[in-house]
This record gives sequence, structure tokens and C-alpha cells, in this order.
Amino acid sequence: MRLVRIPIRPRCAIPWPDQEQDADTSRAIEGFAVNGYGTVRVLVTGGTGFIGSHCVAELLGRGHAVRLLVRNPARVARSSAPLQKETPAYSVGDVSDRASVERAMAGCDAVLHAAAVYSLDVRDADAMRRINAVGTLNVLNAAGDRGLDPIIHVSSHVTLSPTHDGLLTANAAVASPLGAYSASKADAERAARSLQERGLPVVIGYPGAVFGPHDMRLGESTRFLCDVLAGRMPVIPRGGICIVDVRDLAAAFATMLEAGQGPRRYLLGGVQVSLAGLVDLVAEVTDRRIRRWVLPPWALRPGVRLAGHLQRLLPVRLPLSEEGFDTVVRNARPDDSAAACDLGFSPRDLHDTLADTCHWAYRRGWISRHRVGRLATTR
Repeated sequence: MRLVRIPIRPRCAIPWPDQEQDADTSRAIEGFAVNGYGTVRVLVTGGTGFIGSHCVAELLGRGHAVRLLVRNPARVARSSAPLQKETPAYSVGDVSDRASVERAMAGCDAVLHAAAVYSLDVRDADAMRRINAVGTLNVLNAAGDRGLDPIIHVSSHVTLSPTHDGLLTANAAVASPLGAYSASKADAERAARSLQERGLPVVIGYPGAVFGPHDMRLGESTRFLCDVLAGRMPVIPRGGICIVDVRDLAAAFATMLEAGQGPRRYLLGGVQVSLAGLVDLVAEVTDRRIRRWVLPPWALRPGVRLAGHLQRLLPVRLPLSEEGFDTVVRNARPDDSAAACDLGFSPRDLHDTLADTCHWAYRRGWISRHRVGRLATTR
């Protein structure tokens, strides 16, 4: 698919229609300036998660009217408090329940589907299949049936097959990964592309590994930095990852919220860095010495596979996963040129992203003052 930038005239969205809402399942939508020039009424799934909460803050900051689809209303205020003053409206439901998805979409112009279970823990495989694959089908199909435009889907770079020289592009073939998370996202990707082929205005964004502050649940990226700072990863494989700051990502997804442009795909990989270079950068921003030894993948794979088997039996989380290992070894390089051209996507300096992530982990109590080094007093 060729990505073409089309000039769009901002539209004036009409107010939310008056609807009878069940007091137990939906908060009244009040205090929104929904008649403003260019305002869009958008449903956000996964809006209390790491990526979703940043997207919500960005959308609200641009004057859009936002409604969340949430399973637990208590998380709405908690996830929004660090990022914006306004608490978004919400509808209680689950992406795996088509009926609750359709209720939440009533009166919406567009949807941003960010709901996903991102875990490298093999014990979460069933939840990832239910939310990432089945949930995506429900949301995208319901949005297509209602004529929403655009239908934005947060995919992942792990769903794409790199070229022989390791380059990732947004129009690459869908990969066939073995890991539970990657496989569930690949299934969701196929569903999204099938709707694009039918001409529906599905816009797909492919983030790299997402780092940044205000991760409320100790996600995989923040957990990785905590493991590095705690010395739990002294031996690492040769390879690398692409890292995108969650704030840059949110700005890119908010910019996608333009109707009439049809199906599009954007790689949002961010900054490519070797794993050894990443550990060294963490040491630099914290002003600490962090020892690390780099070995070829073949030397570490048996131990990584053993850790995967043990993880199914142990109650504690291990710092090693075969899925994460494979992503590092793949060492794919992102081509973000389409996102830079159409969305103004420009990744910030990786030092700032890592420093803000480490400092956030310290503030949350996930890492000690000693291990976060100078960031405990300089951020």
C-alpha cells in the first residue's frame, strides 16, 4: 500500500447526542467543549494503560472529546491524575465483549484502539489471545459497522517481517512469531489489514519498544530498566532494539485523528540502539557503573529456553524471556520516514527518555535511591 498525504479540512463535530446512561456503567459526559472547531468525539480503548493514558492526555490537550472503555472505573482517575487535570468520561465494558464495545461507541466519530495485554510472561498467554486478538476484532469490526473515521489501531513492530538486511517498514509482510504476545498482535494485525483491504479507514501505528514516565503498572520496558539498575542482567545477547518515547508516540497517534484519509500505516520505531549501548546509556544518565558482558545469541539461548520453562512453574517473575530475547537478536532497524513526513514524528533524545523512565521508577518505589544514582536529586 502506498502512503499518500492528503490535505484535510478540519471539521466541526456536533455535540454528543443525549443518551440515557446507566449510572452504574457510564459517567455522564459533562464539561467537554465538543462544539469547537476541529473537535472529534473519540472512543479510546486501553485508555488507563501506559500508551493509552498518554494518548488520552494528548487528545484532551488538543481539544477533543474523549470517552474511555474501561473494565475498572477506579483506574480512570488514577491513570489520568499524573497527566491531565480533566478526568475523562468513560463507559464500563471489555473489548472482548462486542455488546459493551458497541455501547461505548454510541455517538463517537472515531476510535483509538490501544487496549492490549503486553507481557513477556508466558503465563499470560490466554489473556493476550483474548484481549489482543479477539478484542481487536470486536473493536475494529464494530467501528467499521458504525462508519467511524478514522479507526486507529495500536499495533507493534514485532508484527512485521524485516527485510534481509534488517530493515522494518510499515508495509512489510506480517510476521509469524512464536511468542505469545507477538503472535496475538500478529493475529490482530491480520484482522486490521483485512479491513484496510476492504477500504475501511483503518490507520495502523507500529511502535517500537515503548519507554517513558507515568507507567502505572510496571510494564515490560520499565521492568527491564529496573532489572538493569538492580544488576539482574549482567550477561546480555548481541543485538538491539528500537525505542520510542511514549510522549512522542501519543503525539503521533493524536495527529492520526483526521477523517477522510483512508487506510494508512505508520512505523513509529524511534531510536535504534544496541542492547549493550542501552545499558551504557542507563549507566550514563544515572552516573553509575553497570557491569555487562555481551555474548553471542547461541551461547545464551539454552539458558533463555530453560528460564522460559521454569517461568511456567515459578510464582516470581524472571528477568529472562525467550520472546524478548528473540526481539533483541532480530535487531531490526525501523524506517519511520512516512510518520516523519505525515505526522511530524521526531523521536526525542534517548538520554531524556531513559532518565525520565528511571526517575519515574524511583518515584514509584520500584528502584532504590542508590540504584537510580544522580537522578534521585537532579530530575
